[in-house]
Amino acid sequence: MGGLPSEIINYLTNVPQLSFENKNLNAASMFTLINNADDLDYIITIDTPGGSDKDKCLFNLPCGHAYSVVNA
Repeated sequence: MGGLPSEIINYLTNVPQLSFENKNLNAASMFTLINNADDLDYIITIDTPGGSDKDKCLFNLPCGHAYSVVNA
């Protein structure tokens, strides 16, 4: 089972979504995107590529998970 967080947000709220490929962003650029979205009161989610919890993806996050950003 799986899916993208943005798909369920779109399904539940019927609002448009923006997606970014974070593999090409550094930490400062990622924070700027998140902070700008937070300032606009957007729903913010981050997901990491599939894999094991033991694997670390970009920004040292465990692979194969979805995250909700509560505040920037």
